[in-house]
Amino acid sequence: MNGGPNRRRRPQWPVVSHTLSPTTVPESPPTRRLTSSRARDPRLWIGLALVAIATITGARLLASADDTEGVWIATRDLAAGSRLAAEDLRVEQVRLSERSADRYLLAEESIPAGAVAARDVAAGELLHRSVLGSSAGLRSLELPVVVGASGAPEDLRTGQTVDAWVVPREGDLTDGPSATRVLVGVPVVRTAHDSGPLGEAATRQVVLGLDRRAARNLESVLAEVATGDVVLIRRGG
Repeated sequence: MNGGPNRRRRPQWPVVSHTLSPTTVPESPPTRRLTSSRARDPRLWIGLALVAIATITGARLLASADDTEGVWIATRDLAAGSRLAAEDLRVEQVRLSERSADRYLLAEESIPAGAVAARDVAAGELLHRSVLGSSAGLRSLELPVVVGASGAPEDLRTGQTVDAWVVPREGDLTDGPSATRVLVGVPVVRTAHDSGPLGEAATRQVVLGLDRRAARNLESVLAEVATGDVVLIRRGG
């Protein structure tokens, strides 16, 4: 029966393949390279140049800082003959050439005891070695003079320089010169006030330092001072 001609045949279904195709991997984007047009961009080279300049300048500044020397300088105006005190000087770092280094007083050197200014020194001026002098060599005499309340600046102090004038006393005016200058550029050694009956300064004693040249004219100076009132005119503040 099974093999007879009337046997029905099973339908043939199509075979479906379940084999999966491999997953497609996306390609990596191409690496971007610095194009020649960007390399030629002037802004890039300008930036690199600025960085190089800043580096070189900073290195030079650091190197130059090591070339400075501590030097004594004056903190205020000093008149010739005034004593060089610690409060009148300070140290400042400056750059000196080899030729000029020996001309100034370095901070590592102490100011000699009793040293005075051999000439006028301006505030902020480097202390030249020629400024140092001894009081014995600069002042040979001290001349005390008495001035009235208006005969000298109220804030006149030791170390400042003055010119001494003699003016006729009130009521003694003549046809001759009204004022005579008797001393030029002399230092103030010290000053003191004498109070009047109401406590105000009626007179003032000022001691002036005379060098040897001025001392040679002392006789004529005293003769002039005896004829009138002394007025002191300050020089250089």
